[in-house]
Amino acid sequence: SHAMPVMSATPEVQTPAVANSRFEKFQMKWKGIKVAVPQSEMDEEVDYSDFDDLLKDQSFSFERGETVTGTIIQFEHNSCLVDIGAKAPAYLPLRECSLAPVDDVEDAVSLDQ
Repeated sequence: SHAMPVMSATPEVQTPAVANSRFEKFQMKWKGIKVAVPQSEMDEEVDYSDFDDLLKDQSFSFERGETVTGTIIQFEHNSCLVDIGAKAPAYLPLRECSLAPVDDVEDAVSLDQ
């Protein structure tokens, strides 16, 4: 008889081998490490109807050029994404990240700021 592999409760961290394509290099630079999710967690049913109802009750009336506050959630190439409490994050380009000129978004702002 063959022994069945035992899954541990902690997720296994997978480190990518060598990035061959341009996309893989970009993904390694910006996406971080990949974490294996146990199949049992992937099979769970998610009901988004309550979430949709909550969003319908919110009023999102943002105007172009309006100044709003938010939290930096992700860096992109020459920009970052900001959670402003709307359905989708806001886009913050490099030229608007700082009053002083900077070469990289990460020089002006940090995650969760």
